[in-house]
Amino acid sequence: MRPQLSLLLLLVAGCGAKTGLEELDAGVEAVEVEEVVDLPPTARCPDAELWTSPGKLTVIEGGGFDREGDLEYEWLFGLSPAGSTATLSPVHTSYTSFTPDMLGDWVVRLEITDSAGQADTCQCNVHSVPNPPTALCPPDVTDARVGVGVTLEGDGDDVDGTIVGFLWSVRAQPEGSHPTVVPPDAASTLFTADVEGEYEVRFEVIDDYGYRGQCLVNVTATGAPPLDCPEEEYSTPTRRAFAIPAIPVLNGDAVTWSWGLLSWPSDSAGPSPVPPDAASPSLTPDKRGRYVLRATATNLRGLSSECEVVVNATPSGPDAICPAEACTVPLNTITLTGNGVDDGTIVGYHWELSTLPEGSAADPPSPVDGATTSFFPDIAGRFGITLTVQDDDGNRGSCTFEVVAVPSEGLRVEMYWNPPDRSCSTPDYPVGCDATDVDLHLLHPAATSWISGLDCYYANCNASYGAVLEWDAPGAEDNPRLDLDDVEGHGPENINIDDPVVGSEYLVGVHYYDEAGWGPSQVYVRIYCASTSGVCESGPPVDFGPVTLVNGGLGGMEASDFWRVAAVTWNGVTCSVRSLASADGTPNITTHGVVQAGR
Repeated sequence: MRPQLSLLLLLVAGCGAKTGLEELDAGVEAVEVEEVVDLPPTARCPDAELWTSPGKLTVIEGGGFDREGDLEYEWLFGLSPAGSTATLSPVHTSYTSFTPDMLGDWVVRLEITDSAGQADTCQCNVHSVPNPPTALCPPDVTDARVGVGVTLEGDGDDVDGTIVGFLWSVRAQPEGSHPTVVPPDAASTLFTADVEGEYEVRFEVIDDYGYRGQCLVNVTATGAPPLDCPEEEYSTPTRRAFAIPAIPVLNGDAVTWSWGLLSWPSDSAGPSPVPPDAASPSLTPDKRGRYVLRATATNLRGLSSECEVVVNATPSGPDAICPAEACTVPLNTITLTGNGVDDGTIVGYHWELSTLPEGSAADPPSPVDGATTSFFPDIAGRFGITLTVQDDDGNRGSCTFEVVAVPSEGLRVEMYWNPPDRSCSTPDYPVGCDATDVDLHLLHPAATSWISGLDCYYANCNASYGAVLEWDAPGAEDNPRLDLDDVEGHGPENINIDDPVVGSEYLVGVHYYDEAGWGPSQVYVRIYCASTSGVCESGPPVDFGPVTLVNGGLGGMEASDFWRVAAVTWNGVTCSVRSLASADGTPNITTHGVVQAGR
């Protein structure tokens, strides 16, 4: 029977600890502590216990740390078997060795002393036994990767017994490291380094007598960033930007990314990830099918790791492609061309007028079912138009854009009344449509009365009938023209002068010509003074209304309402608009008969 270990040796600690340190005064600043306090050194004995046999040279490693400077080392026996003459050599270095000369237990103590005479100790228990087991370590690992486990396969041999246990532990590691060894008690384990550097892993075997043998394996971990590459494949519709989820870096290393497209469907143009240096770039697949990307992560040490990411693009409906915002002038036909993209073929188009400026009665684009169509804005303002395309699978997609009609005249006056959905000017002439007729007037500064040769209205300057009212200088630039005259509905009507006479004051008026059985009407007037040249936006109009006008009833046309709206004066660049409202702010409403006799 082998001798049992003494209770004393079983209880001996592996290393000494610093004791007797006085607490620093809490009121002393840290910088003062650094300057005046000389901390004692720290002794380190990596092996708390070693197993050997008589006649076998046994090396014991030690070490120490002192912040202030060099250390002096001294090894000595703290305990030896009775009768042993074994000696330690060397005794003043960080390691020592001796050859046991009998069976038994030795306590080998290391004492370190700093320049101030402060000391610390640690010790190692050495057991000399007959035939201790032999631990068999795997080869050193020189290419481990930080954050990626490496398998270590150990074994053991015992000539006079049986190996009954295994134990892995980390004997030395880089500062701040916290590696893992899982499981720690099997012949095969998975070692994972968490920072770059050198690791010393101890492998111990235990036999059926409780004796141990150990060996060391060195692991060098390089700092290529460990990536948790996705196992699943992603799915996204075609022509939609897909944000590729960021790939986790297992050790939290700071990295730069580089993405590239490895393969794509044969009919695809091969879209690139955008931006290619983002942790989570976007891919917009243009065709259905499989796209394979490569992500490369490079850390600050220039070491790289790669992942492959798969994105499967599924079919999606068509995307309509609208024209860009179009800028034109009122009463000008504009040509619009749309398009669409699809996994298949675009087979149908549909145009519709989605929003109109208040007072507009514009018709939808025509034709409504072609790739190219025409649109006629009837007043100034922004018109929203929606294009819908259909593919050969019956799927639809839409987009919306605006046509902006900007006045090109120095003076433009627009007028409308009542809701447009009541107008009898609509193509289907709905039953009960509103057939009221309201007329717009513009009076020359020299005119002595309305409804005269110097008053532009439906009877004398209707451009639709080629009527020309000659004002001021020869030529058409300073002549007024009535471009639209609506006699059955809500308008709009407009009167324009391209180049008004500087200093002239023009008067704007509205006559309620015929209620057509609808009674009073709500009338609105809008005055524009010179558009902003080169910009697709006019200056803000001056708005008047709603003002309620009625017809003359039994008094006939002479008694029907006439609204004196505003006076407009042109200064050569723009105009000023002065309301003709009464002093109390009420609209300046008189009768048709009165204005025939004076301004």
